[in-house]
This record gives sequence, structure tokens and C-alpha cells, in this order.
Amino acid sequence: MKRPCILFFLCSILICIFSIMHSQAPELEAGISNNDPVVCKGTIYQITPKNKTTAIYIKNVTFYSIKQKKVQQGNYGVSRLLVYTDQAEGFKLQNKVEILGNIQKFTKGANPGQFNEYQYYKSLKIDYKIFADKISVVDKAYSYFGEQLQTIRKKLKTVYQKYLPEEDAGIICAMLLGDKSELPQETKELYQKNGISHILAISALHVSMIGLFVYGFLKKIYLPNELSVPFSFLFLLSYAVMTGCSVSTNRAVIMLTVSFCSILLGRTYDFLSSICLSGTIILLQNPYQLINCGFLLSFGAVFGIAVIYPALKKCVFPLEKTEERVEKTKGSLQIFLISWGKHQKEFTDGVATQKSKKLIFKVVDSLLVSFSINLVTLPIILYFYYDFPVYSIFLNLIIIPLVSFIIAFAAILGGVGIFSGFFGMLFAGGIHTILLFYEKLCNLTLALPGSIITVGRPTIIQLVLYYILLFLFLLFCSIYPKASVFVVMLCFASIFIKLPTSNLTVTVMDVGQGDGILLENDTGTTYFIDGGSTSVKNLEQYRITPCLKSKGIAKIDYAIVTHMDQDHISGLIELLEKSNEPGAIIIETLVLPDTMLKDEAYLEMIELANLKNVHVMYLKKGDKIKDGELSLLCMHPYEGFQTEERNDYSTVLLLEYHKFSMLFTGDVANEGEKALIDNPVLPKCDVYKVAHHGSKYTNSESLLDRVAPTYAIVSAGEGNRYGHPHKEVLERFENRNCPCFSTIEYGAVEVSITKDTMDILGYSLDSTSPFLKKERLGEIQKRELKH
Repeated sequence: MKRPCILFFLCSILICIFSIMHSQAPELEAGISNNDPVVCKGTIYQITPKNKTTAIYIKNVTFYSIKQKKVQQGNYGVSRLLVYTDQAEGFKLQNKVEILGNIQKFTKGANPGQFNEYQYYKSLKIDYKIFADKISVVDKAYSYFGEQLQTIRKKLKTVYQKYLPEEDAGIICAMLLGDKSELPQETKELYQKNGISHILAISALHVSMIGLFVYGFLKKIYLPNELSVPFSFLFLLSYAVMTGCSVSTNRAVIMLTVSFCSILLGRTYDFLSSICLSGTIILLQNPYQLINCGFLLSFGAVFGIAVIYPALKKCVFPLEKTEERVEKTKGSLQIFLISWGKHQKEFTDGVATQKSKKLIFKVVDSLLVSFSINLVTLPIILYFYYDFPVYSIFLNLIIIPLVSFIIAFAAILGGVGIFSGFFGMLFAGGIHTILLFYEKLCNLTLALPGSIITVGRPTIIQLVLYYILLFLFLLFCSIYPKASVFVVMLCFASIFIKLPTSNLTVTVMDVGQGDGILLENDTGTTYFIDGGSTSVKNLEQYRITPCLKSKGIAKIDYAIVTHMDQDHISGLIELLEKSNEPGAIIIETLVLPDTMLKDEAYLEMIELANLKNVHVMYLKKGDKIKDGELSLLCMHPYEGFQTEERNDYSTVLLLEYHKFSMLFTGDVANEGEKALIDNPVLPKCDVYKVAHHGSKYTNSESLLDRVAPTYAIVSAGEGNRYGHPHKEVLERFENRNCPCFSTIEYGAVEVSITKDTMDILGYSLDSTSPFLKKERLGEIQKRELKH
């Protein structure tokens, strides 16, 4: 076989898929509860500074469960731990330490689109985390080589912080040292929105440039290959260890090592075989890397260059010789820019000189490389991030060439900055100029229309179809180049086109101690009821926006506020504050209760909405929002309703869709609940959203008798200080044979309604799988619908 490494790589992928599908959680899963106190011992293999704490990675773990008085060891329980401590100094690599603290499981993210912490750390072979109350070194033996590398890293960081502005130093430390503790969040978000955040990580591009520079330098001083290759390899290995051995770094080190070995052995270097060999080695070490975003993007990018780029080149430049391609640039551009057709003749005829033709060829060639990378990585980006930065293909043509100057300047600055302030300032100025140019260019790009498209997370079927079409393109690109371009267009269509739905979906999100409910109608209209929490910080950033964007939602048509408590509006305020930013969720209309109690929070909400040019409307009893088969009828508060308590005026909405009905109660209580019970048009409903997170002071027997729900859903935070949902309330539902599904147990609870049926789905938190899955909790057939 010409390329056996490809076969090995494909086999390793199949083995990894089988391993992940049949994986089991550590044995401790059954015996340890969240936040159980433990004493554990292990060996430090990595130390990473964070913003306000230090992350210490421990292997060869043995620990003692204080609660169960039981010892567990690595082979039978936990193999690796992530320890957070406020103690920044006193630890060295390979130190054996003893830690006292509470062990915690990684969360899977209980909402659509939420970051899956469990899956990410599983890909790093880390089982649990501990917030250390006390940590002490029990064996001071350490790795001298590793500590010397960390000393160099700290000195370089000090130099960068001395000569560069704070923001620039944070960027350079992330790019060259793998230290993101000082990276400004604003810069990170700016680069992400423009599709250039890959330069903030130690990528294969950085490692390759550094490795090739070292090898080239050694050759310049006439060192033979027998010495220059081993020295280059040792330098690369040391750099990888110093910066944390990321996936892209490991891949680059392996591929460059193969390249160096081919030089020593006098063999031809095969790029594709080298990629497959590096992938096989990484996956055999840890099969869970296959579900790591960094692994997929890193290998997707190089496969785009190695496989897709040559195929695209055949379509755009059908002639085999580069010189002939340059001479025939006119015809080549006509094939590449199909939409312009024969009009390109006027343009190419105007290119007078050979240099101009070569320049055009290079630009088109660079575009093809960028486009090839995006063709492979686009579904991966959408699966993990849901947005597509439209201009990133062109932006990277400018950004990436300048990265080589940043790396060169930063490397020189790290070396000469210790000895010479003048030269240090000179190279620091060059770095600052390029980074300032990046910032201006990114802001300019974001200001362009359609700079970010929210597509949502593609389904597995879409992903499979996309890559099948891409494979067909590879098969037929040389035979039918023009038809192959059509196949590429089908690839984009398969991932970008959102098929219309024929159902209504109601998602009661897990927002901790609070409320957040998403309604997606079959007309495409989106409603969001409340959106706040007192237990989850940055609710908009980590839960609401990821949930909406994962579903392909970039706009909320109606944001409905039931009342002004923080556990119902905190995330909504964050959404409003960001609504004018590129790529942010847009709110079209803010809907407030028409109440006499217009307190400070109420007035501030109106002021913020006006500031962001958001239309404000008010709901009172009898008002109805009609949207196709969906109707939202306001049941409370009635006009002129007076109260001194926010909960009393909480908006109550009756949703009706075909034969289905659902009651949203907010935090209605006391006088508000009495007014609701006295409402003669209050019907029975299929699903009841439990009021006030399951408080026993509302959800009275009288109200439940009137509504007589088939199912109930309650939103509350795990371990909340109120004890919600109260035992008495759960008993009321149990006595009525009404299953009550809690976000504490099931995460987000999703109700999917068609004309004939209704399904309730909960996000399974089954710890034996790294993925967040949905399971059916209940269903109603057409004949059982009450309306």
C-alpha cells in the first residue's frame, strides 16, 4: 500500500468511536457525591496560572474519602485531577502533593448549546476537579528539566510585560507561551467574532515557523544534518513541554520530526502520511481527543490544505504547469469566478505585465488555501460555536502572513529585552503596531453588513451529508471540474439551509435558581419569557446566548418579562446591554406587565430598552398575541391591579397551539393567585409551569384543581437556600398523578408539540456518556389533549 498511515489513521478513528460509545465512568462515580470531602495524593504534571487562582494538574491519584472512609487508587477510580488553589507558589513539576478539599464532577451543560465541561476534560483524561482548602508537598523531588523550562517561561513573560502594553503582553503570552491568564476577554471575543482566534493559541503554524527557523539557523552555521536535526527536535520538544503540549503543538512536533527524519534518511516527505501518523499517535494515547474541538479543527485545517486544496486547484487551474497557469490566468479566473462569466475577459485583458499576472495568481492561490481550510472546518466551527464569520476567509489572508513577523519580533524581544532596553522597545513597537492594525481591521470587518451569520448547531445527518458531498467533490473534481463546483455549493446548502418546522417547541431552560423559557413557533417567531438567575453569573454569556445560537436563533421577537425580580431579569438585562454589538442576540420587542407598581427596576428596564431602540409594549388581562396557530393570552394582571409585591402582579400567560395548552405562571402569589383562580375563563391545561420555582406558598390546591394539569415543569437551582421545589408542592402533584419534571434533575426540559401529539424531553445527565442526550419523559396523543 502506497500510504499505510492513512489506513492506520482511519482504523484508529473507528477504534476511538467504539471506545467512546462503550466508555464507562470511573468507578468512583457510584460512590462519591458532588462536593464530598476528600484527601488525595498525586504527582504534579502541569501548573497553569489563571486570572485569580492557579490550576494544578495531578496524575497517579490516590485519595481517601472522608465521608466513606475508603481509599481509591488510580487504576480503579480517578486517574487525573484538576486542582484549583489560591496558593500560587511553592509547587514544582513532579512534586508529590496532598490535597484536602471537596471533589466535584464536571458538568455536561444542562441546556442546548451550553459548554460541556465533562466532555472537554474527558478529552484531556481528567476525571474530577477539586477546590483545595489545603495543599502541601509531601515529596519535594521534582523535574529539573521541567522546572528550568518553566523558569524560562516566567522570564519571557516578565520581559513581555515590561516592554509591551498590558493588552499586547497578554496576547503575546497566549500566542508564544500558552499563558492566557492575562489575555483580555474583549480581545478574545473580538478575535473569535472575526474567525482569527486561532492565532491566540500555540498552533502548528507557530511551532512550524520556530522549528524551521532553528533548523535553518543550524544549517546556516554549517552544522551537519546528523546534528542539526536532533538539536532541532530537542528544541521543539522542549518548547512543547514548556507551553503545555496542546493538540496542535503535538501534531506539529510529530510532523516536523517526520520531516526531519526524511532528511536524515534521504526519503521523500509525504505531507498526508505525516498528518495521518500524527493523528494516529495522538488518538492512541487518548481516544477522547476525537471529540475535542481543538483536535478536530487542527487536523481539519491540515487536511483541507493536504487534500481539498489540490482538488480545488485542479478545478480553478486545470493546466498542470504553474508557468502555464500564470500565462493562462485569464481563463483560470473565468473558471474560478463563475458568477462573473465572460465579463472577466475585460478585466484580465487589462492586466498588462507578467508581474501583475503572477500577483493575481498568488492572490487566487492564497484564497484557495483559505477556502480549502474553511471547507473542512466549517461544520466543526458551527457545531461548537454556531456562528460563521463571513469575512474570515479574506481576513486571514492579511492576518496570517503578519503572524510570522509577530513571532519573530516577540522571539527577539524575549532574547534581547533582558539586556538592551533600546532594542527591546524597538521590537516591542513593531509588535504593538501589528496588533493595533489587527484590532482596527477586526473592528472594521465587524462593521461590514452580514459580518456574522448565526447558523446553529448542525445535526448529525447534516454533518454526514456535508462530508459525503465533500468526498464526492474529491472523486469527480478532476473529471468534471465545473460540476464539482456545484457539489461544493450543495455542501454549503446542506449546512446553511434551515428546513422549516411544523411544530412548536417550548424549552424551559436550566438557569439555576431562576426562570428562562424559550418558545419557537412554526412560523419562525421566537418568544423568550423572563431570563434571570440568582445562582448563575453571566447567565446571558454562558447559558442564554449559547442556547439560542445553537438553535440558529439570532433574534428574539418578543422578550416577555413577568415581573422585576433579579431571578427573572438578570440575563435579560445582559442581553439588552449587548444587543447593539455585532453577533449579539437582537431583541425586537420587550413586553412588560401593565402594572401600577412601577418601581426603580421597572423604570430602569424601560430606560435601557429605549436606549437600545427596543420597542416596548405592555400586557394586561385579556390581551392576546396571535401568531399562526399559536396564541398567548394574558390571564393576569388585570387593568388597575394594585399591589405592593412584585410577585403578585407577575404576568400569567396561557399558551394555546392547536389542541395543546400550557400555563406560564411566573412567580404569581397571594392576591395574584386569588385573582387567577377567580378568572372564569381559566381552562384546564396539558402542561403547567410551576409558579415561584415550586414554593409551597403558591401553587395552591385550589389553583391546581382549576388547572388540572397532565404534566408540570419546575425551574429551580440545585441546593438553593429556599429549598425549592418544596416537598409539599411535589406531594400536591403526586396526589393528582401529575408527573413534575424539575430542571434540577433533568436540566432543560423541552416540550415539542405538533398538531396531533406532544412530547416532553429532558436532557439526560447520565454520567456514562460524555455527550448531553435527550430522553423522553412523557407524551400525549391527540385523543388525550384537553383543549
